[in-house]
Amino acid sequence: MAKLLLKDGIQSLVLCEGADAKFFLIWLIDYYIRQGRANLNSVQVEDFGGIKQLTNSLGAWKNISGFSRIKSLCVVRDAETDFSGAEKSVQDSLLRNSFPVPGHAWEIKQVKDFRCAYLLFPGLRDGDGNYISGTLEDLCLHILNDAAGERKLECIGEFLVSCGDKFSLCYPRLHKTKLHEYLVMHDKYVDAKIGEAARMGAFDFESKAAKNIIDVLSNLLK
Repeated sequence: MAKLLLKDGIQSLVLCEGADAKFFLIWLIDYYIRQGRANLNSVQVEDFGGIKQLTNSLGAWKNISGFSRIKSLCVVRDAETDFSGAEKSVQDSLLRNSFPVPGHAWEIKQVKDFRCAYLLFPGLRDGDGNYISGTLEDLCLHILNDAAGERKLECIGEFLVSCGDKFSLCYPRLHKTKLHEYLVMHDKYVDAKIGEAARMGAFDFESKAAKNIIDVLSNLLK
């Protein structure tokens, strides 16, 4: 494991699942800082690795020099196929490390002067207002910064069905396949990973879903 280090002036630590999520969040935060619409300069985003590594990663960060000056923590991971299961998993990791445990994703729990939250991607709700299962890629597909994005995704879907029928292909990670097909359609993003695409403007950071992330991160610093 690389040496864990808190930068000077950091008050809030965001631990997320994987490099794609890390750089997506870094560029989302940077967008709102540059717009002068969020005071998030004291936020540090780091990758905790895979889901099974979260508990140990939390413990490692908690025990590094300087962590006592951290005032808030946010864990970010995919809900995958089981939103409730993902909630329980994160809650267990927080509890094992004696952090405040929010009752639900996208809520903040404060104990004394320390605040804690966890976010589960995609952060989208169904028709009944319940958060849905899914991943960062599902969120990205939902917030494409492209007026023709929905029609392009329809064409991609038709293409994948046709290829699946003709060549007996299956797509166990359809959300990833669709997003990467969308990116390679555009010369600007052809070699880009999610974080790089975020930096280049592929996603609409003015969307409600993006603003919800910024709202939680901002409230953790209040």
